[in-house]
Amino acid sequence: MFQPVPKPEAMARMSRIVAIGDTLPVEELTGWLLGRGMTRAEVVEVAGEFSVRGGILDVFPTDSADPVRIEFFGDEVESIRPFDVESQRSLDRWNSVTLTATLGLEDADPASFGHPADFFPNGTWVALLEPNDLREEGRHYFSRIEDPRVSSVSRRASSG
Repeated sequence: MFQPVPKPEAMARMSRIVAIGDTLPVEELTGWLLGRGMTRAEVVEVAGEFSVRGGILDVFPTDSADPVRIEFFGDEVESIRPFDVESQRSLDRWNSVTLTATLGLEDADPASFGHPADFFPNGTWVALLEPNDLREEGRHYFSRIEDPRVSSVSRRASSG
């Protein structure tokens, strides 16, 4: 709850829906992924990577537990299947997938972020469990950030 999260409009800019039957050149989709900080790899192993082999695009979205294999027939999306990284076996068949590439958002305008509670529906209740653990985690988090009371002008003046 301490860390800012991307606002819905920032997430929308970083997300793209791909559906079976879409006409979409693989090169256009790979360009979109590269433009959002994704990395081209021989084989996808971690979130933020994608791989192209012929008419197959494997992509590991940054908000997913498993990568997705998108198969093309020419420029048409023919199938979409999540798969296991280790075995490369398909886990399911989907009609569509939302690809989210949040890499690079850390360099975005701070106005693109908000507090998680800003996005909860009105009337949402939040229960904080294990308050001592939360307090300790908060101390740990705040020890890693610069003192917000020091202005960027002061920091620049002392470093130069």
